[in-house]
Amino acid sequence: MNTTMPVPDLPLVVRLSSLGDVVLTTGPIAHWAVCLGKPFVVVTKQAFAPIFKDHPGVARIVPVTTADLTLAGWLRLCHRLRLAHPRSPLIDLHGTVRTRLLSAGWRGDLKRSPKYTFSRRLLQYRLGAASNYRRLTRLTIPQRYAQALHDHPPAPELLRPQIHLTDAELMAADRLVPHAGRAPVVALHPYATHPDKAWPATHWYQLTRLLDQQGIQWRVLGRAERPLFPGDSRDLTNQTDLRTSAALISRCTALVSGDSGPMHLGTAVGTPVVGLFGPTTRHWGFAPSGFRDQILEIPLSCRPCSLHGQRPCPHDRKCLRDISAHRVAEALAALL
Repeated sequence: MNTTMPVPDLPLVVRLSSLGDVVLTTGPIAHWAVCLGKPFVVVTKQAFAPIFKDHPGVARIVPVTTADLTLAGWLRLCHRLRLAHPRSPLIDLHGTVRTRLLSAGWRGDLKRSPKYTFSRRLLQYRLGAASNYRRLTRLTIPQRYAQALHDHPPAPELLRPQIHLTDAELMAADRLVPHAGRAPVVALHPYATHPDKAWPATHWYQLTRLLDQQGIQWRVLGRAERPLFPGDSRDLTNQTDLRTSAALISRCTALVSGDSGPMHLGTAVGTPVVGLFGPTTRHWGFAPSGFRDQILEIPLSCRPCSLHGQRPCPHDRKCLRDISAHRVAEALAALL
């Protein structure tokens, strides 16, 4: 797209990454578009631009390429955006060095969502009063995004993520899950960017055996160097792009996932989620928000140990190992 094409006065929303964080912007943007009576321009990484396709609150997407993420490339993009949107409000939902460079010299109004960085660090290191824990638990990430424009953010159910799929995308998903709608099908996302955030592979094998015993179909999706079940037609690892994955999840009865971006795709397409939380915690605000969504976790004194699960675990992932396959199967039984 031509990022220099002027879009007079339309607000710009900036969230570059990662997948889950970007998906969670879709609810607040939809809510703002209704409240303000105008759509938004979204600036995000090119890989995540498909999230906003056909979103009713998005007039235009500015896809940020790899070249744009270099210092010189980013400064050039900032200059083009300032010229193309001289009076537009800028809503920074990321709060990084890059987005602050964009806001420097911005002529329109500037709004930022709070990150609660200090409160999160206090929780991570078991410091501070109980009120700090309550403060983090009280607001989801979409509500924190909404605070960029609302002193008192709307209820979580008004800000649930949303992805708008086309009939063609849904038909393509039907070919991957031919019996969806006639029998339960469970989507499984076993992968994680950080290894210590992933439920052990042995547990996934146990879960699929339990599902097989109950006659429940399943499909594996996601990106990984090696599929969980190589050669099994039910393992679609690396075979679906972002929107095809969302469509596939939408055709399933439930989704089982760790605390990851695809977990939020489930909520965005209305499929109940069983979320497996280990090194991270709902206090961070990333818990799935569908009214039937469930979180499974083990209360351990060492949790949470990091914001995104990137820290190597000295306890061999006890927080995830102790979530049994039988417990996950029981949670699924309540949804199927």
